[in-house]
Amino acid sequence: VINALLLLVTILAWVYSREGNLKDLNELFKIYPIIFSVTAFLIVIFISFNLKDSINFKNYFSDIKDYFIFSIPIFFSQYIGSFGRKISLIIIVPFISQEAFAIYANGAFEVPFIAIVASSAIAVISPEFIRYFKAGKLSDSLNLWRRASLKSCLIIFPIFIFLFIEANDVLIILFSEKYIDSALTFRCFLLLMPLQAVFFGLIFIAAKKPKLLLLRSSITTLTSLIITYIICAKFNPMYAPLGIVISVYFWALPYNIYFFKKITRYSVKEYLPLNKLFKLFVFSLISYIPILFIDFLI
Repeated sequence: VINALLLLVTILAWVYSREGNLKDLNELFKIYPIIFSVTAFLIVIFISFNLKDSINFKNYFSDIKDYFIFSIPIFFSQYIGSFGRKISLIIIVPFISQEAFAIYANGAFEVPFIAIVASSAIAVISPEFIRYFKAGKLSDSLNLWRRASLKSCLIIFPIFIFLFIEANDVLIILFSEKYIDSALTFRCFLLLMPLQAVFFGLIFIAAKKPKLLLLRSSITTLTSLIITYIICAKFNPMYAPLGIVISVYFWALPYNIYFFKKITRYSVKEYLPLNKLFKLFVFSLISYIPILFIDFLI
């Protein structure tokens, strides 16, 4: 929640300081991890200072050690995953000109609002989900997980359809008509968006198996590197984002489904019916038809 609120406030402050100019918003995303880290550090110091009289430091440092050991795989899985999503920016360099790279780079980003939705949903359900999971109430925890995922789909699916169809106009607003060709790269990255509505990582964490996250991210990044290089060398380098997309859909997703069943002893489709997801997607697509009709008339 703090991350989501801080990102929102930072974006608003950034835009306000530039009088509504969104063209250099990518620069903010590059330095935001530093802003978040400093803010989180200050919050921890503030809380520790105010609670110093009520803290049993012997138990405190023991707990900190346990949390630290548990969080290391999670931290590296997130870092490696983030690197994997950006690795095409490195691989593509020898295959295209500087002008083409500028076009590619401006489209090679994920929508930050979706990260806010996902992180907020996870923050809301995590305490109750983990409590149910630890108590052995697996059915209750998975029902909570299912409801949160379906509600996230209600937000993410319409946004995905809008951005995918209107990618040209979105990038014109962000970067001007000079970079309209960035829409191809942007649409490729958008293909990752629907999967952000389902929170498989929460199940791994509740089951105290953070190493599964690290293994998933590591192999996803490695396969993405190989596939991205093949796309750049043998096909069109502007399709380089398909490397991470293929890796996620054909490795990470089956991996999640396999370990979901191994941990919970239930198949994903028992708690997340594909027919409901399909209906949500179709309804989101149908709801956009009037906008397309208006665009056609204009």
